[in-house]
Amino acid sequence: MRFIKRVQPSNMKPEFLNDDTIEIDLPNQIIDLSSLKIYYEASVDPVLKYATGGEYFKRFMPRLSQSIIQELDIYIDNKPVQRIKEYNYLFNILNDGLNEYDDIDSDKFDTLQFNQINTDNKVISSIDILYGEQNKYHYFIDKYIGFLNDVKVLDCRNRNVKIVIKLAPKWITYRGISASADVSETYNHTYRISNVFANIDIISPDEYVSKETDIVFEDYKYVEGLKETDKNTLLTLKHKGNINYILSTFKDENNQSDSGLQFVGANDDTETFGSITINQTQEEKKISNNTYLLNNSLYFKRNGLNIKNCQYKLNGQDITPLMSITEIYNVAKKFFNGMKRVKNINSFQNEFFCFPIDIGKVPDDMISEIEWVVKADNRSPSGGTGIMYISYDKSYKI
Repeated sequence: MRFIKRVQPSNMKPEFLNDDTIEIDLPNQIIDLSSLKIYYEASVDPVLKYATGGEYFKRFMPRLSQSIIQELDIYIDNKPVQRIKEYNYLFNILNDGLNEYDDIDSDKFDTLQFNQINTDNKVISSIDILYGEQNKYHYFIDKYIGFLNDVKVLDCRNRNVKIVIKLAPKWITYRGISASADVSETYNHTYRISNVFANIDIISPDEYVSKETDIVFEDYKYVEGLKETDKNTLLTLKHKGNINYILSTFKDENNQSDSGLQFVGANDDTETFGSITINQTQEEKKISNNTYLLNNSLYFKRNGLNIKNCQYKLNGQDITPLMSITEIYNVAKKFFNGMKRVKNINSFQNEFFCFPIDIGKVPDDMISEIEWVVKADNRSPSGGTGIMYISYDKSYKI
């Protein structure tokens, strides 16, 4: 027999704010970890207010619900099993590369528009930009990377399994469209997570399912460079044993600023993003345009601007030549099996840039020093923070 059990955070409070930590202890029973769903409600403090008072300009949460997870830790009997740093950044890269469309994981169906059922039980559409109360939306997380994705049936009857989520900084949010210069602006905003709980399937002992003891799951190593004014960069990361893939990119140098939604037709910078079209859905905007399609906050932009070429080395030996953006685009396209969300090479370099590579089988006892070398082009300097992930399989005996 199976049944669904609700689990509250062990550090439950009325509201969790950006940069807070949420702790969830899984039930001391046999659990189906693949059924784990985390629910939450989210709202964002407004940033802009008319100088005359009264009306606020809205802020928005990212469309991808996993974006709230800055760091995810798994503990078994108080021992650390996995720590994924910059979880949301990696999840966004993989999601944008593998999926043409985002899954529905909230009651906010569009970036600036939303549906609701009114008191007359009629579905109405609204544009959530300038007016009305501060809306709170319902989200859930049902897809993960790492331990929570790869481990299925887990016997927790005699052990404590804890999930610790560090919430992302406030910069993951983005500002709605401004329609007036008569405003005063402050960046002292906060997003708020409330009504957090998880549901998970419990399996009764008489079902005699195969419980995992020698588990293998995908783990990640991460390194981050300094914020630079150009793209001349060298990152190194050491690792012993198998490697699934290496993935490197640049965070935008202005990712902790408030420049609105990075999407065509939905930003005050109409010279860059085109005329504002608030009545179009994001899919309609994508059809009529092929650049500026990130549809997210600047925080998640992968900035490859002013890169001339990149190269990977392993223990001092070249495993790629110095590759141009066009070559890297094709490597990424093969890695993601199409990368349909990216419409052209310029959009890839500007918003979706990443350099993933599968280097094949590596001996379990081999120590690998991975180097990512980036050389800047001779155009206007465009900086950023270089980052690199290594994916590998990790074994853990329960």
